[in-house]
Amino acid sequence: MKKASDQSWILGRSGQLKLATISQSYFLNCVRRLNLSPETSYLPWMSSDDICLAYLGKDEKPSLLNPATQFDFRSAYLRMFLNLFSLSPGTEVFTKGLKIDIFHEILDAMPHSLETYDQAVRLIKHWSDWQQELFQGIVKSVLPLCAADTRQECDNSFGTRHCVGAIFTGITLSSPYPDISLNISFAHELGHQALMHYQFASEILPDAEEWIYSGVRKTLRPPISALHAAVALSYMIECCRGLIYNENDIARRAFLNALLSEYHDALSKGLKALQPVPKSKLAELIIGDLNHTLNVYL
Repeated sequence: MKKASDQSWILGRSGQLKLATISQSYFLNCVRRLNLSPETSYLPWMSSDDICLAYLGKDEKPSLLNPATQFDFRSAYLRMFLNLFSLSPGTEVFTKGLKIDIFHEILDAMPHSLETYDQAVRLIKHWSDWQQELFQGIVKSVLPLCAADTRQECDNSFGTRHCVGAIFTGITLSSPYPDISLNISFAHELGHQALMHYQFASEILPDAEEWIYSGVRKTLRPPISALHAAVALSYMIECCRGLIYNENDIARRAFLNALLSEYHDALSKGLKALQPVPKSKLAELIIGDLNHTLNVYL
């Protein structure tokens, strides 16, 4: 199997090393602007200007906890995020019209959910080395989601500039293999996190009035959202290839192969839609990486 170019920006070892450098600098700057010691661990909420200003303005600062692992589901740690988000309601983390919430009681309420998370986490070892290392480097916390009213699992997943380094995920109960779907969701959100770091460093696509086709939502979206979708699909393809290579169960392999074909087709259509869009040099380099994904995985 071909590998990404040594000059890649969003894929492969070269892309992973570039993103490691950018993310380390970004995380350190976020800590410094809070007048905290450089030895202080970065927490995802520190990326939000609104939350940081609200935090600095409080006489009694909310208590802060560092995660024990990327998958720290302790109620106190998850509630910390809710408390910090409440400092600045305008952060839009949970104001997208989605009736979802952080599943802070997951350890006590849903033991079977924890089993699905454990299974999905174990599958990460089947990703390519660069994707595993990127996940370890730029994802600080995976935060479980639930329906706000029923406190049951929901299949939403997202990331936000107000919480860079955090992946919000839920379990897709309708999937025949929820562990596989959740693992692919990790890869999907990792792609968004990667492109988000480049957005902080440089303009990628100029503002455009005309919306274009997006390969994930399969509808018209702003060009930068369509590019985000293309990067996410490329990461999902990379994930599926690793899972297929290491899967012995015939039914699970068939499920993964069907997804791989679906993602490849969606990426092809998404990249075609991006062709006429004016781009920065960085955007051209990133899209070149994504086209490489199509050529490798035909």
